[in-house]
Amino acid sequence: MPEQNASSVLVQSEGAALALLGGIVSGELGPFRQGPLSPAQWAAQRGEPLYRTLRRVRRWQALGVLDVQDTKKRAGRPVRLYGLTSPSFYIPHAVLPVDEVLARIGEPMERQLRADIARAFADLPDIGGTQIVIHGETYGAFLAHSPGQPWGGKDDLVLIDRWANLRLTHADALAFQHELDELFARYEHRSGPQSYSLHLRLVASAGGGASR
Repeated sequence: MPEQNASSVLVQSEGAALALLGGIVSGELGPFRQGPLSPAQWAAQRGEPLYRTLRRVRRWQALGVLDVQDTKKRAGRPVRLYGLTSPSFYIPHAVLPVDEVLARIGEPMERQLRADIARAFADLPDIGGTQIVIHGETYGAFLAHSPGQPWGGKDDLVLIDRWANLRLTHADALAFQHELDELFARYEHRSGPQSYSLHLRLVASAGGGASR
């Protein structure tokens, strides 16, 4: 069972870590991000028999991921409401190496992002291709109507897909990282009606040389 401290739950076994990552990626634990649920509510959301959901609840309780957080009065026995033991779980690399964590949670999210982008591209009949631009040691790629005619986007369309190799000083890279973090933090806890896929990644490139 995981060990909990003031801010996070420490996952102490490989089995618990793999189960947690599987439950996140599959969306099984997703409903609990909105707050505690009764087994009946969870079963209704999943569209499965209550007895099967009760087995899920017991399994996640044993793993230390769910616990009873409230009760609701009714005639007879009160209804138990279950929620995540914490919004934060810590998996030590000694329990599960970082490459395994990335394989379990990062790759499925990458596949979903690529599928979402491909679907969005398919809905853009005015896009003729991808423009590759090389500037010295940097390069970039962006959508284009035709050769040399970049796609400028649409005011009512949310779609950004940019890949680039940048040449930055260490100070500029840190400033860029901090700006991205601040921008992400501004929007990450909002709850609108539409889900959006996002992947932010900035890392020094192997073989790219130091640029402090």
